[in-house]
Amino acid sequence: MIRVAVSGIPRGYQFPLSDGNWLKEKHRSQILSISPQIELVELPEAIVHGMKRVEDVEVLLGEGGNHTHYEGELDWEDYQKFFTPSLRWVQLCSTGFSDNITPEILDGSVILTNSPGIHTIPIAESILAAMLEHAKRLRQRRLDQVDRRWRQIYCSDLEGSTVLLIGLGNLGKRIARLCKAFDIRVIGTRRHPEPVPNVDLVFSPSELRYYLPEANYVVIIAPLTPETDGLIEEAEFRAMSRTCYFINVGRGKIVSENAMIKALRGGLDRGCLP
Repeated sequence: MIRVAVSGIPRGYQFPLSDGNWLKEKHRSQILSISPQIELVELPEAIVHGMKRVEDVEVLLGEGGNHTHYEGELDWEDYQKFFTPSLRWVQLCSTGFSDNITPEILDGSVILTNSPGIHTIPIAESILAAMLEHAKRLRQRRLDQVDRRWRQIYCSDLEGSTVLLIGLGNLGKRIARLCKAFDIRVIGTRRHPEPVPNVDLVFSPSELRYYLPEANYVVIIAPLTPETDGLIEEAEFRAMSRTCYFINVGRGKIVSENAMIKALRGGLDRGCLP
């Protein structure tokens, strides 16, 4: 038999169960239909937390393994409990890798795979929502509504603005597609510059500082790599226009936190969605 354990609620999943599990019957049927040799075991994070080790599991379908995690995900210590001699494959319910790369994965005794594109639609829609909220000052409108205050609020349009996407993978392409519905000019960085659908200009990361002044919105969606670690420092913030709105849905280490705080406190008229 092949014992498959499901543990940790996928980040962003909207329908977790009260017992800490999340599989629906259609999910169970899909997994079990792969082979009659599969034995499916559901282990909520709370149960794993009370165990010393999780033995006799060949495959882990899991979410977590990071030092920083959400409720319902496996924390780093509980994730490690699955790495016994029987484990052969870890399938993550997320896109990025970080703390969940273990020595067993590095030496090849355990295969690690991810789920690229799983959060593309909700994150892309959230980014457009943030841009609309900023342009139309929706937060201030809600506050005025609560205060029963009637007044004119000056705002801007997305049409004709420029968004700079740092990262043009699945998520970047989806954001670009949505931006075109608002007649937004889209520019962006890619390690190997080549045409991308719905992107007006693609350039290499080495040219980032040159193009930053053109952007009304800067959106970071790149993965954390040696090339992107600390990509946005003081010089990059200084290159942005005073009214640029900065959005980071990538890894925090891509941006210097001190540089970001300094930019926001330095009298620059810009917003930030970290």
